[in-house]
Amino acid sequence: MSTPSADLHLLPETGVENMRTPKSLHAELKRELSKLNTVLKLPDNVLFLANQFLEYLLHNHLVVREPRSILHAFNIALCWRAASFLKYTELDHRDSVALASDELTHECNEAPS
Repeated sequence: MSTPSADLHLLPETGVENMRTPKSLHAELKRELSKLNTVLKLPDNVLFLANQFLEYLLHNHLVVREPRSILHAFNIALCWRAASFLKYTELDHRDSVALASDELTHECNEAPS
């Protein structure tokens, strides 16, 4: 039987591996989400929910650092989902990608609809 990696932890009493994102990446993604919120000028409730989604995903799934464009798209998608969930309609997908690209040098683009 192989030894779990540093990012995999056994859940107590189940023997099931729990994938967790490294704390350094966790902090980095939270900082980037906050910067993205500033650029997109999202209301506090959207940022709060995006942070809640981020916490859930980072505690229950393994998120990797590379490629950077995936991390950028990940944070933008969190904002989109939070805005959609809260019926916030002032967040345009194409505009948000363009703003993130221009202001934060994000390396992602929206696939054509």
